[in-house]
Amino acid sequence: MMLEYPFDHIVFFIDDSTCALMMRRLLSDDAVLLEEEQVILKLSYEEFLSAMKTGNLPASFTDLDMLQELMETEGLDLGHVSNFTGTVETSTELLPFISTKSIEQSYDDDVILYLPLDKGRSLFQAAYPSAGELLTEIRQKLQNYLPDDFDYAAHVCKVTGTYCC
Repeated sequence: MMLEYPFDHIVFFIDDSTCALMMRRLLSDDAVLLEEEQVILKLSYEEFLSAMKTGNLPASFTDLDMLQELMETEGLDLGHVSNFTGTVETSTELLPFISTKSIEQSYDDDVILYLPLDKGRSLFQAAYPSAGELLTEIRQKLQNYLPDDFDYAAHVCKVTGTYCC
């Protein structure tokens, strides 16, 4: 019998596009790569973005489990929820009006991957005194894996739903 548990957190959410950008930085020519992966890594950044937007990347570039394993070897633990049903939305609670982009997605029995924030919400005090402090924390952890122009604010999301174990 599977039990259902609530999940209600504000996190840095890693969607397929973010996963692909991080995998581009993590995969190296030294690794054992398939030929199609080697070809993708030789693309310019603009060509990579184009391939990403048109869905022309090998599946390994959006493999959340592989990303989690690679980040673990880098010393950064990502959160992982299997069998998640719920919503992911850019958090206006912590970052009102900072990003022009936003994420609003529903999931049904899917896997989600995220970077937990160091500070949690509390009843009487804001987790972060400013949006700048929150974004600085995330950038410091992920700056080696994401491009300089990455919109971190759009990925600070409220994740609400349930998961089964």
